[in-house]
Amino acid sequence: MRKIAILLFTLLVAAIYSCEDNTNTDPGIIPPEDLLNAIYSDTTTIRAYTVYDDTIRTDNARYAALGSYYDPEFGRTTASFFTTFNVAQKYENFGTNPVFDSIVLVLRFRGTYGDAKKLNGYMIAEVFEVTQDIPAESSGYNSYSQISYNPIPLATQGFVPIFTSFANQGTQLRIKLNNAFGQRFLNADSLTANNVKNLIKGLYVRISPQTTANQAPGQGAIVFFDLISEVSRLAIHFHNDQNPEGLEMKLITTGSSNVRFNRFTHDYAASGASDLVTQLNNPGNPTASRLFLQSGQGLRVKIEFPYLLNYTTDKKIIINKAELIIPADELTDYFLYPAPFNLVTYTLNDDGSYNLVDDFQFNYYDSFWDDINKQFKIRITQHVQQIINGKYNVNAMFLDTPILSKNTDVNRVVVFGPNHPIRPMKLHLVYTPVQTQ
Repeated sequence: MRKIAILLFTLLVAAIYSCEDNTNTDPGIIPPEDLLNAIYSDTTTIRAYTVYDDTIRTDNARYAALGSYYDPEFGRTTASFFTTFNVAQKYENFGTNPVFDSIVLVLRFRGTYGDAKKLNGYMIAEVFEVTQDIPAESSGYNSYSQISYNPIPLATQGFVPIFTSFANQGTQLRIKLNNAFGQRFLNADSLTANNVKNLIKGLYVRISPQTTANQAPGQGAIVFFDLISEVSRLAIHFHNDQNPEGLEMKLITTGSSNVRFNRFTHDYAASGASDLVTQLNNPGNPTASRLFLQSGQGLRVKIEFPYLLNYTTDKKIIINKAELIIPADELTDYFLYPAPFNLVTYTLNDDGSYNLVDDFQFNYYDSFWDDINKQFKIRITQHVQQIINGKYNVNAMFLDTPILSKNTDVNRVVVFGPNHPIRPMKLHLVYTPVQTQ
């Protein structure tokens, strides 16, 4: 469908700028003679400023995020997660003379964000036992959700987030837990879906605060684990008279009955970017030349077009094309901290939920990274038309990292705002005045 959209747009541009006579038996909304009157503008006033992201649901994300890093531009970021467990299969009994051997938390590794090298990526993981039920809630869980846990860790283990394959199960982090905690499972008469929640309500996994405090700018990373994979599990190893070589009971994190959610924290006061700190300390001040976006319940940009309706002061217009041009700050480190592939725009409903701009329902919507010019381009033609038509009383929208992955990702990007002296953010408009009788 995108190829069709590009073709239609190409034909439209050709109609606007061609001096040849074009015949159209089905003129549609804009008659061919009016296309010759199309007007181009890139001088629309834009106000934009960095704001904190609103609360986002982080439950049942594809990947669990764990780690800590110190971004020179954005300051300190930490990620931790909660998860519940269920049995992979029921265990009605544990054989004759069962003997506990060990209990290991296994997490299937899927990638990193930041500096994972040995010297800069070392961190200490802590695992805690949850002390309250974590039911599935319709309202979901987020970074502010409070779940109680025993403050004495079941394990404290240092690691560097560079893993090798284990037992043909892929790369993984393995954390050996407290033996007394593991013994309780063999003390039970059985292990089934009916009683597993009584034996373990869940685990909370975080990075030691000491690790975060000791990281210098540029150090640390966030590690991603796949809790949907059946490799991720609580492995309880034991042996009995029938199986002296050993057996494993598996409590898995996957499955619809389990709850998983991430927690993110950001310390922007530690940022080396004074313009970021200034914006956050002076909310609503649209004077900054750089703007900051970050996933993981981090930062987004609010954009306003305060004088957009001036285009219709003495006439009606039809928006042929509206494209937001957002140059990126190329001097920011995108090697350790990659930027998102694209950005999204949306408005907020009264209840705080997202309302993607009208262009999303049309096949020609596009948001992409222009690698040649080092800028993002987002087409918002229908959104601007709806502002002109009076659909929105407040013509403000938000610019953000992709909202469907914000509950997992921690990527970020620095872009230039409309006040940048060399490469400002702009709204490119092509519109046609409509003659009224």
